[in-house]
Amino acid sequence: MIICGYAGIGKSYLAKNFPNVIDLESTPFEKDWERYVKCAVHYHKQGYLVLVSCHKEVRTLLCDIDKGVYYDQRITIVPDKDDQLAYIRRYLDRGNTAEFIKTQMDNWDKWLDEDTNRLLGENWIVMQKGETLYDCLVRLAEKAPCAFCNYDQCPVGGSPKQLLRECFNPLKEYVEKWKN
Repeated sequence: MIICGYAGIGKSYLAKNFPNVIDLESTPFEKDWERYVKCAVHYHKQGYLVLVSCHKEVRTLLCDIDKGVYYDQRITIVPDKDDQLAYIRRYLDRGNTAEFIKTQMDNWDKWLDEDTNRLLGENWIVMQKGETLYDCLVRLAEKAPCAFCNYDQCPVGGSPKQLLRECFNPLKEYVEKWKN
């Protein structure tokens, strides 16, 4: 699975504390998003839970239907808009620059607006207020199997005319390992 996560949600914490989780930092790729995504997909195919940047370019490459590329085991996770002050604190605590924090806060509402940022077919998850990525993933893993379904009206229990793949909950296997 590949998770596109917003800055400060807890990607690095998760990767440092749990096996089979990789936080693929984007900085070394110097905005070569295609190479970055290829690397993420490579690790995903090796069985890792891969945590990547939430940049729109990355998310677009991960679900570029026009190029015949579509990774259904990827989701985007963003903070609750009401958590802005908590994220300022997180950025300060982890040593981000004043410039980084200003950029994040100046674009907070714009970048977290699902209506303008969610891509076609993208699983867009908004964290609950005060949640960390770990808390969010545990909560999502405990939901019904179709928690990551790409359809606005999931066909499970109804007409299967749009069902292109079996509904599943890919997080359960990761979370079960973390809890043990």
